Amino acid sequence: MLTRRSIFKIKSFTILLLTVFSIFIWNNVWNAKNNADVPIPGAEDQAGETLSRSERLYQMAKQKHFKYREYNTLKKEQEQTNTSETTEEYETSAMDIGLPESRKTKVTVQPANRYFVYSQKCKMPYADPFSNEALAIYNPAKLRTCTNESDLITLSFDLKLQTYKMHVNTEVLVELDPNITGLACSYQEVRSGKDATGKLFSVLLPPVDMTDNMALDRNISGIIAECRDEKNASRIVQRDAFPLVQVTPQTSRTESHPLPRQPSVIILGLDTMSRMNFKRTMPKTAEYVQQLGWFEMEGYNKVADNTFPNLCVVMAGGSPTELEKICAVTSNVHIDLCPWIWRDFKTAGYSTAYGEDVLQYGVFIGPGVGFGKLPTDFYLRPLLRGLTESMRIFRRFGYNYCLGRRITISYLYDFCMQFTQRLIEELDQPAFGFFWSCTFTHDYHYGASSLDGLFVDYLKTLEKHKIFEKAIVILFSDHGARLGDLVDLPDGVLEERLPMLHIYLPPWFRKTYPSYAQSLQLNRNRLSSPYDLHNTLRHILQLNATKPEDLPPPANCPTSQSLFHPLPQERSCVDACIGDHWCTCNEFISVKLNGEVYNIVKLTLYYINHWMVVENFNRYCDRLMLADMDHAERKLLNEDNGQESMYGNIMIYRLRFRTFPQEGRFEATVRYHSKRQILVDFDIEDVSRLNRYHNDSLCIKDKIAKKFCFCNGIVDPKWINQ
Repeated sequence: MLTRRSIFKIKSFTILLLTVFSIFIWNNVWNAKNNADVPIPGAEDQAGETLSRSERLYQMAKQKHFKYREYNTLKKEQEQTNTSETTEEYETSAMDIGLPESRKTKVTVQPANRYFVYSQKCKMPYADPFSNEALAIYNPAKLRTCTNESDLITLSFDLKLQTYKMHVNTEVLVELDPNITGLACSYQEVRSGKDATGKLFSVLLPPVDMTDNMALDRNISGIIAECRDEKNASRIVQRDAFPLVQVTPQTSRTESHPLPRQPSVIILGLDTMSRMNFKRTMPKTAEYVQQLGWFEMEGYNKVADNTFPNLCVVMAGGSPTELEKICAVTSNVHIDLCPWIWRDFKTAGYSTAYGEDVLQYGVFIGPGVGFGKLPTDFYLRPLLRGLTESMRIFRRFGYNYCLGRRITISYLYDFCMQFTQRLIEELDQPAFGFFWSCTFTHDYHYGASSLDGLFVDYLKTLEKHKIFEKAIVILFSDHGARLGDLVDLPDGVLEERLPMLHIYLPPWFRKTYPSYAQSLQLNRNRLSSPYDLHNTLRHILQLNATKPEDLPPPANCPTSQSLFHPLPQERSCVDACIGDHWCTCNEFISVKLNGEVYNIVKLTLYYINHWMVVENFNRYCDRLMLADMDHAERKLLNEDNGQESMYGNIMIYRLRFRTFPQEGRFEATVRYHSKRQILVDFDIEDVSRLNRYHNDSLCIKDKIAKKFCFCNGIVDPKWINQ
């Protein structure tokens, strides 16, 4: 029989249990109620009523400065009432402010409307430029000028005389120093020359006295001008520099060589700019290129690690390894014999120009020594080399941000502007120009935010001078962020591998070749690669090639084609000549970091170290050893409808790991034979370095080996200072 004390204990325990149970139920109900409709800041209308989730997303999109296409898409979703429960659940999870932890592992199987490309052979996941993770690390920069002074020396072009004139604005002198009563001004021509080895260099000619409204000789391609105090010659009041695009007197080609109308081609490049980071950091420019006539290739996928090999494909139709058979592009020799596309345009009667805003790491310097002669009719590098040697330099974003009193990129833009004005606007002659910029975008992923306003003004100036009425304009990049915090995002693989590509067709071209414009629109969400962009440039020179078979592809990628022709909907990375390591078509599923995975990583390091030994870099670089694993994924095969599978006994892994004795962070894509426990078809270029080299690899020059090199103190003289 229970005592009163026992009954009291039972009652107390029962009451306590019921209380805990009630609290548990209440907590779940409260969470469910709150999770059913999480308010987003600014999601209430003016009347104070709570908006629907699609309306709130629409408001959020505007707050985050989505391009109008993005938030128009969300608005359409708001108007759709027949969406299934499955899709609604997906949209809520995919675009929620706080993404689930599984999203951070890059493992997603999403509906077709959340892909850049969707087919049986290619499922390229959508990456949100304004994801919560991306915005959390976004750190925009402000544009900084190089001087607050007004221009004492300016340049103009006399259309009647077809010559440039220098001007000395004496009224500015009062602002600069009212005590100066007179000026002594001069200019020095910057000219290109060759040394005994055939290497190009720049030379400054002796000063020439300069007066106001003075005409310059037509053979000058660049000058440094300065004004000094007339009474104190050691005092420089102001120094400036100017590129000069001077067209030699000749009859217009439209008069002497009547040909069907040919479009000019202006290529504008921004280094290290993914589609997502472009929208994130340059919203004004991103909105500008949504106007009529612009086409964005959302399925554009890079084919190699860094700038040089990707641009070799675009501008010469092959990777450095493929071009080695023709022009020794990877050797320590000049690369003039390579089949650069501007040579084809030159042969077709185009005037050509090439400029970039960096010297030390020029695009086509690559592993070799660059050009042995001027590659194009107009070439900016000699002027920049002369400026670097004689003018004040201010570094920012890892590059020479200021050269003298101007932002370095402004010399590139002035060069491009003069080229387009002189040839396209004024003479109506076909022109091909390639203008590449690194200074704002290469080392600091958010530096482009300070360039946005300047760049869109530059595009509007081109528009003002009617360049968009006559020229095809291509705005593109080589790759996205390869290092740093963007690579560590859940969508880091896409950030690295999906560079931006926008193509503009002028009105007359769209009217004359409507099928080409239609193909660009169709190809927007189909897989494409730099090989296809190269074929498109070739196609511009053969506009009568109305069918793909009329434009045979290069042997380096026989399944590539022009973007003016419809790309196959069912197209794989193999078809686009994109290797496994760079391919974004297949999704990966996370795997546990077990003994087998560690064994695969150790095999990968063995192959890397073996390659360094074979290439004789082990004499100068430490052997890499495994410090730890960060992440491992296994590829899902699209042909198996998203189910885990293998190529027989071969599985494809993507691995992230760290090494010692000094820390290197790497990502590798490898084929692993599970039965034989070996790597199959290992390619050293399928390994990416995820952290910066700094000074780790100064002892060697080879760009591939630099990724794996931590110098041991011995320096090979043949690899440096070349």
